[in-house]
Amino acid sequence: MKCIIKMHEHSTYGAGKTVLVDAETYEPIFKHGGVITVTSEGYRLTTKAGEVIREGTETDAIQAVKALDFYIENLMVVDEVKEVELPYSDYLRKYGHGLIQRNNTRRFRYVTLTEDDATAFGIVERKENETIAFYSIYEPTKLTNRERTLYLLDYINDLLNAEDFAFINGHGVSTSHIKHWKNDRQALRLYATSIDKANKEALALAEDALQRKTTIIEKMEDTK
Repeated sequence: MKCIIKMHEHSTYGAGKTVLVDAETYEPIFKHGGVITVTSEGYRLTTKAGEVIREGTETDAIQAVKALDFYIENLMVVDEVKEVELPYSDYLRKYGHGLIQRNNTRRFRYVTLTEDDATAFGIVERKENETIAFYSIYEPTKLTNRERTLYLLDYINDLLNAEDFAFINGHGVSTSHIKHWKNDRQALRLYATSIDKANKEALALAEDALQRKTTIIEKMEDTK
């Protein structure tokens, strides 16, 4: 492998960044970008040409990048555990919970219903007065009010990207149970209303789930 050195670039504003360069040519090692591949065993950082620059046991792509002591302008993340391949900036927006500002508001409406041996969740996501996603969820167990609350919070939290904040309004859970949910990132706000004021689409989705005894999900557009 070629000899590599670190070079610190300065700017007129006093800031700068450290990059890796070829010791002979002074060409940036990551001139054409880099790739960090993460598996359950660790990570491997390579150039776009496939030359291995660094390896380690860190299995979290974001933590591996944060630990680098040099800058890569165009970095691609190949996460074999999550089965995604994204530019690092997009990867951070999706998975960097707690690391970036939550400035994208998403709004959900829900209804939960129970029978003797089942629970159903009807969830819709609304954007600009239009429904963009339907979740008709069937669980073959009668959940308690507390269990339904935590289930709903967990389910919607898993739908969020790192930049997202969610308002959730509907019927069938108790907001008093939110304190039992470990919302360290403060990503959600949960509100409850009466069944007659609940979203009709969400109610229909919950009723359909109980009747079908299956789960159906449909997204009308890319919700990131």
